[in-house]
Amino acid sequence: MPFSEIAPIVDRDAAAARQLASRARRRVRRAGDPRPTAISRQCEVVEAFLAASRQGDFRRLIASLDPAVVFRAIVAFTIVDGLITRMDLVVDPERLKEIRLPR
Repeated sequence: MPFSEIAPIVDRDAAAARQLASRARRRVRRAGDPRPTAISRQCEVVEAFLAASRQGDFRRLIASLDPAVVFRAIVAFTIVDGLITRMDLVVDPERLKEIRLPR
């Protein structure tokens, strides 16, 4: 199917639809070919990311991320008198089950 026909379905122009397809193909290839990374290499990568973050080296920080990186976090806010007075990053799976958000 031509990208010009796909574009309206995904609410993008043809060039953006082509880019989405390219990213999807890369992800599928990686998913089908898992290559475990040695723990020592994993530590090096994480340390490089953290060092770049601490030093404010945005270029190195971005270079350490996969273009399709996914970051997930559930944040709980406490609001008093219309102001956020507390923000908690909740990572405990049992507590996450208890959180009810409005739809």
